[in-house]
Amino acid sequence: MTQSGTNETRRDLFGGAMTATIPVEFSDVSDFRQVPDNQEVFADPRTDQSIIIEILELHEEASDADCARWHFENLADENDVQPGADYRQISMVRPLANIDAPNVIPVEQSDDNVAGMLAIGTIRVAKYRQGDAGGESVLNTVNLYVAVLRLKQFSADVLVSMNHPMAIGSQSAVQSEGARADPDVTKASKIFMSLLRSFRIVDSSLFG
Repeated sequence: MTQSGTNETRRDLFGGAMTATIPVEFSDVSDFRQVPDNQEVFADPRTDQSIIIEILELHEEASDADCARWHFENLADENDVQPGADYRQISMVRPLANIDAPNVIPVEQSDDNVAGMLAIGTIRVAKYRQGDAGGESVLNTVNLYVAVLRLKQFSADVLVSMNHPMAIGSQSAVQSEGARADPDVTKASKIFMSLLRSFRIVDSSLFG
């Protein structure tokens, strides 16, 4: 049992080029459906929580200080979250330090090749894009954790995100899947930060 209060296991990512510890309750989604080559996706069907590790081109339009906020908003847009504070709200943005991701972020922040930022907030989102027809009753309230590990020497943003449903809409598709929201924010936060602390790049040739 780890500090997050869950049983975690080391997972090989991208064929072993990266590794991270993730709770055993999170299944590898690629065992059930196709996942893009630049993503690793894990999901807990009991709570509808999901973790995504994604390798993206470095988005130069987002500064180092603003990259986590930029990716948070981009994820919200990709999931058809409506604009405005009633539907998306960032509660915290801060730099990642060595203690947060010791295998990636250097102790001395003078290394211009690496930057890390964290954004945490809430979105109200419909699963499977139900929102076009279902109205407010299909929206789930989800805590969204977004960490960006910016690897400038590889022109890459490694995006680590976690969706933590806090409340499930009465007509949401999640209801029919039998998942139940877990209101324990502390536990979800510990899972996410434990993942970051364990995250390791084993083979940098992955970046070309």
